[in-house]
Amino acid sequence: MVRSTLLKRPPFSVYFGLEGWMLASLTAGMSPAHTIMDTTCQIFLKGLLRFVSLFYLLDFRNTIHKVGQEKAHKKHSE
Repeated sequence: MVRSTLLKRPPFSVYFGLEGWMLASLTAGMSPAHTIMDTTCQIFLKGLLRFVSLFYLLDFRNTIHKVGQEKAHKKHSE
């Protein structure tokens, strides 16, 4: 990551892994386009990536709900 900032034309977005790339593509907004490939993916995959992100949000919500229930159950047991 440090090496990429020392380049003559460093990338605007820095991401790690598939989830990082997906998040960077979904939140590109008015950020400058760095490569043709990223721009093409952002244009054509936006809907699909949004659909996939809804499953991530559902999984996160289920995790929060599960932890909340465990804490409530533990509190009532004491």
